[in-house]
Amino acid sequence: MGFNEDQQAAHFTNINILVKEALRHKCWIYSSTEKIWYSPEEFMAKYKHSSYNQAWFAQFKVMNPMAGLKAAEIQAQKLNEKKLAFQQRVFEYYQNKLK
Repeated sequence: MGFNEDQQAAHFTNINILVKEALRHKCWIYSSTEKIWYSPEEFMAKYKHSSYNQAWFAQFKVMNPMAGLKAAEIQAQKLNEKKLAFQQRVFEYYQNKLK
């Protein structure tokens, strides 16, 4: 793909170029500000009639969506571990109160 760690910071000034780059690399477009993934087609449909400055484009990265799924799975596992630890603390607290 030519990307370092399946991603590349967006240095684009044109929505068409950004979308073409994503399509060329079989990637999606990720907004680091909004934490939202867009397929190239979704991104084009949402933003095609607008013009934006370089600062706006800086929030977007052309990324492999599989890397995003992997990161989301890791976050979900960590959150579940925290939930289970909290659940255990609550259970033990009330179990000890009843003794």
